[in-house]
Amino acid sequence: MNLRHRFWTIAPAALVLTLLANGSACAAAPTHGAQALASEHRCTPLPPGGGCPAFNNALKIQVVGGPGADSAAASVTATPGSAQDGSFASSSAGFGDLNLPVLHAQVDAVGSDSRMNGTAEAFETYTYQGAGPSPFSIAGTLHFEDSSVGSADGTAAGSGGYQLYIGIYAASQFTGIGSFGQCGTAGVLGSYLTPGIGTLQGGAFSVPVATQSCGGGPLILTPGEQVVIDSAFILITNRGGFADASHSFTTFLDPALGEDVTNNLRSNLSAAGIPEPGVWALMLAGFALAGVGLRGHRARRFQPS
Repeated sequence: MNLRHRFWTIAPAALVLTLLANGSACAAAPTHGAQALASEHRCTPLPPGGGCPAFNNALKIQVVGGPGADSAAASVTATPGSAQDGSFASSSAGFGDLNLPVLHAQVDAVGSDSRMNGTAEAFETYTYQGAGPSPFSIAGTLHFEDSSVGSADGTAAGSGGYQLYIGIYAASQFTGIGSFGQCGTAGVLGSYLTPGIGTLQGGAFSVPVATQSCGGGPLILTPGEQVVIDSAFILITNRGGFADASHSFTTFLDPALGEDVTNNLRSNLSAAGIPEPGVWALMLAGFALAGVGLRGHRARRFQPS
């Protein structure tokens, strides 16, 4: 079962449709983007011991950002004075070192009838400019500051769960936010997906992950090759469950590649969201020329007759 199907298992249908609509509309969109989502749901009319699945009673949904966004943050809180007062969900998406995705989420289902969801996703396009081929993979660490103790059933009262996704795509075949492609999907060169639903462990804990090549051996980048790194993080709790991963999912070059390889990649990966040094130089030169022209214009304008 792929992430999109699992996402339907634990996230609101309207939220998924929003993701998929954005993804299908952005094939020709900017080469990087960030999107954050937050939502509140009711578990009624389920019995007290029943699960709290996705397709029920969406009260609030907020979606922020999308293709071209450099960062995004979304938050939802329960209506003050309601039986669910105190429940909230928040998420944010942006970019860190090398402009790789950094994702955050925090959810607290205080109410006995509440289900809270935070979802974040970001993607960036890279051009490899090295002199020769290089192995390539992406790693990440999800860190929880605190959480309730979960169970194998992420829909149970007091429980919840998380899912992590990293995809490496051929840039020409990336279809945008909400793609969530795994090996076997056209254009996917490597990926990682949480097996099943990740279980909340209680207290602080960390989850290290890394992509696996789809080709059976190491993923190799060739000079001039363009790839997209897409990362997603989903966090949900139900009826008394909580999880604080607000300093949460950071992606980076896989240390298992070795220092020489990562140093080479660090020097030769050009992120679409960051102007190259040559572009910066041209921009600065342009600003300088504009300043000189402006000073000359002012001098002529105010020269006494």
